[in-house]
Amino acid sequence: MGCDKFDMIVQTTFIYEGGYSDHPDDPGGPTNFGISLRFLETLSDKYDLDHDGVIDANDIKKMTKQIAAQIYKNEFWEKCECSQMPCKLAAAVFDAAVNLGTGRAVIMLQQELNKYCDQAGFMVLELDGRVGKFTLEAINKLENKTGEVVDGYLQAREEFYERLAQKRPGLAVFLPGWKKRVASLRNLISGLA
Repeated sequence: MGCDKFDMIVQTTFIYEGGYSDHPDDPGGPTNFGISLRFLETLSDKYDLDHDGVIDANDIKKMTKQIAAQIYKNEFWEKCECSQMPCKLAAAVFDAAVNLGTGRAVIMLQQELNKYCDQAGFMVLELDGRVGKFTLEAINKLENKTGEVVDGYLQAREEFYERLAQKRPGLAVFLPGWKKRVASLRNLISGLA
């Protein structure tokens, strides 16, 4: 088991994370290829792309698709251990991590796995937002349930977006795009082995 399809999966993410934007309701601030200024500021100064000594909107404007893909691989794919998952699950977790953050994406995964761990008599996972030994064991033990886990995960993601739009009405403008993104991801996942 394991997924080596990052280069293919990231292309679906880029459909919804392309181009420069600075939407006033986006809490991440200026964003390019899905990399927000708020996030880029948390990374090393090797992403001071204009070499002026500060990470700012100018660096976001200089972001290329190739640099964004490398950040996605290092900060989302690898941190979520997606290469250790079946590809269908890896695609779902990776895209959620890019859009929602790794912690929230992994907690949602752990919640979904726990539905099946409990039924199968496996240890219930701590919701710690990290893909460690026990989360990987649960994924392996429940490999025959991958389809159900992915379906439930994507449904939970849509429900999260709906709650978020209700709680923070300024974000409701993004709800149709978020739902379209999940639908597109479902299409990708249905074609993965």
